[in-house]
Amino acid sequence: MGVALVTGCSSGVGLETALELARRGHTVFAGVRRPDAASELRDAIAAESLLVTPVPLDVCEQASVDAAVARVQAEAGPVDVLVNNAGIAQFAAVEDQPVEEAERMVATNLVGPLRLIKAVVPAMRERRGGTIVNVSSVSGFVSVPFLGVYSATKFGLEALSEALAHEVQGAGIRVLVVDLGVFDTRIDEKSPAPPPSVALDGRAEAARVSRLEMAANAPPVSFAAISICDAIDDPSSPRRVLVGEDAVMMRDLHDQQSESALYDTLHAFYDLP
Repeated sequence: MGVALVTGCSSGVGLETALELARRGHTVFAGVRRPDAASELRDAIAAESLLVTPVPLDVCEQASVDAAVARVQAEAGPVDVLVNNAGIAQFAAVEDQPVEEAERMVATNLVGPLRLIKAVVPAMRERRGGTIVNVSSVSGFVSVPFLGVYSATKFGLEALSEALAHEVQGAGIRVLVVDLGVFDTRIDEKSPAPPPSVALDGRAEAARVSRLEMAANAPPVSFAAISICDAIDDPSSPRRVLVGEDAVMMRDLHDQQSESALYDTLHAFYDLP
């Protein structure tokens, strides 16, 4: 088993993925912006006596990324598995989206993974091996109302992943994209409140509440983590991994329906004028 670095591990998919990798024998470093506040992670590590080391890691800060990767290399050796999981979102119509929150999403969801990729790929090339997992979502291939900027970052992450996969294949490095359906990852719960809107008053908040209700009835986050780890451990895994029945359903709709039919389906679902 190898050395794994997972980002966004204070809760949700990142936390569960770090724990599951450790259960499978990987030496895991769990990136969190504030290790002193990551009580859920620390308690879970202690409960099972797992080989998981929390490390300070803010994907939006280059110095933090450099320090985290340097610590992993000093304590355990080069990174064999990178899981880019950290992400944030905000529900807002495109015309209402605060630019500062849009910039924060781009910095976290797209530029953050790029920073980590640049930090670990050179050593992977030297060893001619490694796995990079970029955690995306259904929003990475179907953009829905009130998640336009979030979707743009995930579309971008998938484009980045496709190009990277071509560029590093010759060095024996795998690149996987994981498209998650709805899980109770707390990303929506932690997101800033939707901004006020004149044209679409209350609709972004209604979309957020609907997503929270779906998450409350979704499979446990551990299911997503197990699927991610299965893909990491399986050399024959497809490059795109769909996790969740709703992810499979949306991919089928995307592939089988015409663009106009899919547009009409989403327009009606969100009850838009």
